[in-house]
Amino acid sequence: MLDSEAGFVYVLTHPRFPELVKIGFTSRLVEERIADLSTAVPEDFTIALRLTTLNARTVERYTHELLGEHRFRKDKEFFEVTEEQACAAVHTAAEAVNGIRAWASEKLHRLRAKHRVFLPLRAGQHFVWLRYTDPLALLAGGPPSVVDIWEVHSEGDVLELHGASSAKHIAGFSDDDPNSCDDPVPYLNRTGTAPNGDLLSRERLLAGDRLVWLSVDEQTEECTSAVFEVAHYCQAVYRTWNPQSSPEGFPLFPTDTLSLPSPPAQERLREILNFGPPRSWSEESLHDSLSSRFGIEPQPPAHWLPPLGDRRGRSRRRSGPSSPTT
Repeated sequence: MLDSEAGFVYVLTHPRFPELVKIGFTSRLVEERIADLSTAVPEDFTIALRLTTLNARTVERYTHELLGEHRFRKDKEFFEVTEEQACAAVHTAAEAVNGIRAWASEKLHRLRAKHRVFLPLRAGQHFVWLRYTDPLALLAGGPPSVVDIWEVHSEGDVLELHGASSAKHIAGFSDDDPNSCDDPVPYLNRTGTAPNGDLLSRERLLAGDRLVWLSVDEQTEECTSAVFEVAHYCQAVYRTWNPQSSPEGFPLFPTDTLSLPSPPAQERLREILNFGPPRSWSEESLHDSLSSRFGIEPQPPAHWLPPLGDRRGRSRRRSGPSSPTT
């Protein structure tokens, strides 16, 4: 799962056949895919949804299965459904393919610098951020400390985990790092006209940090969990497309925990706390003098989402000489 490539699953409409929607996937920008499709039609398609996701081809196929009875023709990606029905099916498929049950394992998912992870979330789920802040506890094999607890407040929110190789590239809002309030990828196209949801949180994770994802079924009280461990650095980004407010009318952020993890989740968390020490550990969590390095070299959006890179540059790299093999 960690090595799966990110892409887009899209929903398109067209003015010439308003009763149909097209659902597909692409590893490029959706605008580039539309440019290919528009050579065969008199007008351009309109984008109703573009979802950044891992395993985009699998998400597309499962969406097609969910809407199979509404398919216009078996050899075409057109469906006789509304935009709302199509978008809902895509989100359902993404959660089934990449949601917590797909990650559930007794093993740790070790996040390295090359990894780009997009986790589709369900309301009521929690994340618990763990860190060893005491070297003696680390050496003795004791449990880590809880840094923070995050709660998911709306369906369809996304937590992005971007592995990084340099402290200069990542920033944390709670650490008041430079550029920590800036969205690393504010738009999903190069013209800045496709907003990438609302940025609710941006935090930096260090080597040895663990992020525990917890979800409890309300009917069976079964707890499903997944644990991510940072190998070097990680930029965590939380997004929503459906902002929520507290009863008092204030915006809700992931750190606003209206409810703590339920007893089954707490029991699972106690088990995870005894997983033992991480493979690697960073002393940066102990020394404030080292924190001045974070966030001082913000990277362009294409660093975090490669399809946003220059199309001509990527074409030149693909057509250039092959690297020697060893």
